[in-house]
Amino acid sequence: MNSVQTKKLDKKGSIEIKVESLDDLWVCYNVILPGDFLSVRTTRRIKKKGSEEEADKGERRPIFLEVQVEKVAYHQFTNRLRVTGKITAGPQDLISRGDYHTINLEVGTRFKLRKDSWPKYMLKRLQKAVEQITRPPILIVAIETGEASVASVGEYATTILASIRHSITRKASAKQYEQSLLKFFNDVAKTTKEHMKGTIETLIVAGPGFTKDSFLKYLKDKFPELSKNVIIENVSNGGPNGVQEVIKRGVTTRILEDHQIMVENRLIEELLARLGKEKRNIAYGFDDVESAAGYGAIETVLVLDELLREFDVEERKKIEALLNQIEKARGEIVIISSLHETGKTLHSLGDIAALLRFEI
Repeated sequence: MNSVQTKKLDKKGSIEIKVESLDDLWVCYNVILPGDFLSVRTTRRIKKKGSEEEADKGERRPIFLEVQVEKVAYHQFTNRLRVTGKITAGPQDLISRGDYHTINLEVGTRFKLRKDSWPKYMLKRLQKAVEQITRPPILIVAIETGEASVASVGEYATTILASIRHSITRKASAKQYEQSLLKFFNDVAKTTKEHMKGTIETLIVAGPGFTKDSFLKYLKDKFPELSKNVIIENVSNGGPNGVQEVIKRGVTTRILEDHQIMVENRLIEELLARLGKEKRNIAYGFDDVESAAGYGAIETVLVLDELLREFDVEERKKIEALLNQIEKARGEIVIISSLHETGKTLHSLGDIAALLRFEI
């Protein structure tokens, strides 16, 4: 992944961050929390002084603001974070402190983030993003006759970029069927090309039957630039289910084995395997995990990212205290993305679970 560029903590507890990829946005989503202070150059609609006319909506002007964060929303389909909070600093002649402002963070945005205290696991998460060797995301096309989904698999998130559906029936004549199929292939290929850009090195074409093979042949004939580094995988579905199957079955481990998403999958599978065998070397739910931490038994703790964005300050302090305790006992902290199937599984287990060094 492209790194989140950061500087060391300054005396005020601030870090400067530059977002350089969609994966970076996801890291920021898990680092920016209610109560933090975010400074950025943004735009705000400013009315003329003394104007009380309703028709005067003001002029949108560039401005440097600091807000105290109250809400962070990840907009997956527009590829941006929306950070809302009360203004705490800015040009006094243009703004009023205490007013609300929403900041859009996108790829290319540079901002400063200040916290009263930085948990070690959070600094490590940022540092990992900085040091991570650049790995272009992988594109998956899960295709069957009449249905296809194009998805990007990055370090932390899988994103369905587009879904294509065509009505194709074998009841038509052979010529009509072939024309419909080629039109479908053309639309899928064009959509794939739109998202390949210059950053994708590997394309996985997956699906049931011979449709995926026919599509690859079509790419080689009509879109040869897309067929240079293609891997074919057999799965039982096209569309979004096919994308998930490619990931869940581990058929792409040789490509994705260093990606965070595969790490998450392996850990959740190990957790479920131990649970199925009724072993006592796991804990799930906050109370059980906290109890296991008291014994120094936690080897790896899995935390749903949503849990870290707990709005209640006291609850969040309890969570951070637990994670600090686990780190001091040399336990590993892994943040699980709520955008993945693994996140849904962890949510059903209470949003937090742990693999233990020994049974308790």
